[in-house]
Amino acid sequence: MTDFGLRILDLLERSVILQAFITIGVLSVGGYIWVAGRPMPSDLEKLIFIVLSFWMGSKTQFAVDQNRAERLNSQIEEA
Repeated sequence: MTDFGLRILDLLERSVILQAFITIGVLSVGGYIWVAGRPMPSDLEKLIFIVLSFWMGSKTQFAVDQNRAERLNSQIEEA
């Protein structure tokens, strides 16, 4: 399997792709309501902030974990 295929499988395993689709979907609904000039329900506002915060936090955690693994691998190679 190619590097791209392995990368996609890894992202699916970590559910990053699913989180992105959910985030895009919720933001799209909020954007549509805003562009249509309709009043935004307060529950939808809260949901948008929760989903967006969770998605950004998981992206940050993924980057931290990846950097930690790379640092550990480089220390092992040096030893």
